[in-house]
Amino acid sequence: MLQEQPPSGTQRTPGPVVMYRHEVINRLQQSHALVILIAENLTEYMARLRRSLSPAALAELDPNEYAPDGRYSHTAQLAERLNFLRFLLRDGQLWLCAPQAKQIWHCLAENAIFPSDREQCFKWFSKLMGDEPDLDPEINRDFFESNLLQLDPCLLTEAGIKCFERFFKAVNVKEGKLLPKRRDHLLEDTELVGLEYCWQVILKSSEEVANKAIQLLKETHTNLGPRLQARVAYRINWDRYLRFPYLICARYRILSCDLY
Repeated sequence: MLQEQPPSGTQRTPGPVVMYRHEVINRLQQSHALVILIAENLTEYMARLRRSLSPAALAELDPNEYAPDGRYSHTAQLAERLNFLRFLLRDGQLWLCAPQAKQIWHCLAENAIFPSDREQCFKWFSKLMGDEPDLDPEINRDFFESNLLQLDPCLLTEAGIKCFERFFKAVNVKEGKLLPKRRDHLLEDTELVGLEYCWQVILKSSEEVANKAIQLLKETHTNLGPRLQARVAYRINWDRYLRFPYLICARYRILSCDLY
């Protein structure tokens, strides 16, 4: 069994040469490009599934029951590939780079066959953006703006808004617009990346998702950081905030129309 590397400063006892898990994974990655292979395999699997059945036939299937290979359900097929890929990233101490991140997002979120595909994608990317991220921090903003912010807000679920929130906070922290402090984030710049999309989520998404987006706005805009607190009369784009009652009223009208 492959061992975890001991903490730094720990002395090794003389003996056989030990290969640690991340070293083995790195060697395999260098010689076989495993991350690329898995991303391509996932894309090929989805394409093969689309070719095998018509959209109408696929719409009648339950992804938790339908087994394309006669053994494992479609849901399990995706889960195993995504779990293995995350294992490589986490235990191999690797970054998921832009081409593969965009490939997986395009495959599962933008071109989902079943709604559950998108749901799995949201949850997987949320895990990548945890306390110890597996997505290359240098691509966070580009990925956020080019992919997540281009997704129709109507498609967001509660898992989707959680995914959005993690990217939203990570990107704005890196840009110096939010300041992390314990469990909260302090506002340092009112021009947050993804703010306009958040308004669109409030207007167009389900009530549960819209409420999560409203809570995110309240959380980020009621905790001022030192930079804003230091200004007696700091400038805020008041036009955006004056629109808040209008947007809430607009959403109420939309929901009212749906009820009658």
